[in-house]
Parts: sequence; C-alpha cells; structure tokens
Amino acid sequence: MSGSIRPRVWASPISGRCRDGSRRCKRRPRRRNRWPNRRGRWRSDAGFMRDQADDAGFGLPRSVKEGAVKIRSYAERRQDGYLIERPSWDSVRMALAEDRLGYSLHVTRLHAGDIGAAQYPEHVEAAYCMDGRGTITYGADDEHSRPIEPGVMFVLDQHDRYRMHVSEPMTLLCVFTPAFEE
Repeated sequence: MSGSIRPRVWASPISGRCRDGSRRCKRRPRRRNRWPNRRGRWRSDAGFMRDQADDAGFGLPRSVKEGAVKIRSYAERRQDGYLIERPSWDSVRMALAEDRLGYSLHVTRLHAGDIGAAQYPEHVEAAYCMDGRGTITYGADDEHSRPIEPGVMFVLDQHDRYRMHVSEPMTLLCVFTPAFEE
C-alpha cells in the first residue's frame, strides 16, 4: 500500500474532535438538550421553567401559567351566547381561539334528515359520535360513504367537502384546528 492513503477518521460525538485529536473533522458535537437555563448552560432535564418560557416569548395565557383549571358546563355555554343555531344543526362552542389552546371544541347536535354540504378549507376537523346514527358521504363526486354511529370518529384533514345524512339525531364532539374565532 502507498503511504499517502490514510484511513478515514471519524468525529467523536462528544468532543467534536477527530479520533486522532485534531479538529479537522467537520462534524459538530450534538447538543444534549434543547432549552438553555438562565446561565446559558444546557439543563440536564431538557425542560424549562415557566418563567423561562415567558422570557423566550411563548406568551402562554395567564390561566395556564398560574396552573388554573378552566371548567365550563354545556348548559352555561348555551346560555352565555356560545350557541350557534342553523335549521339542521346547532353547536355549542366549548373552547375557542380566545382560550389560546390552539384548537376549538364544539358539541354539535345534528337533527334528523339531510345536512347540506360542508367544507372547512382553513381548518382540520375531527368529530366523535357520542349518540345517534347517520352516514357521511365525501369525495370529489360523493363517491365514498361510511356509516357513523356511537363510538365512531371521522377526521377531515384534507379539507374534504362532505355531506351528512342523519337517520337518528346525532351528537358529535368536534375538534377544529386552528381554533375558530367565534
């Protein structure tokens, strides 16, 4: 063998140096944790305290920062103006964008019969059937159809257009992301 061919030297993951001790390897050491503590050193537990989250500008809502629990009742939300009524359905907004959770939570009741076409081009919807029965029809030409009954969830993550046919009045627990403003 010729003396000019050298074996390849790999970087050590800890020190950033080559195994022969030189610094000519281009690989950088891996950081073990993501969030620095106040002194600029990496924390051993990879977590951060709430005051550090404030310093970083995450803007957590005050109720979350103080550890408060939000408790809401369905009946109170209906009376407080969070009820949206349409001829074929009504929905109570349990959590909205103002709560700064990143999603909105609705309890939606569908009356028996056909529900018009719906589509949410800016939201992803997940709905869980709590009671009642019906059928969801979706696709470009309404080519797909699936039964919906208690215990079944459907997710519309491709901003699909869909129709519902409700044979028994249904109650759905719906989650939308991003959250609805109202």
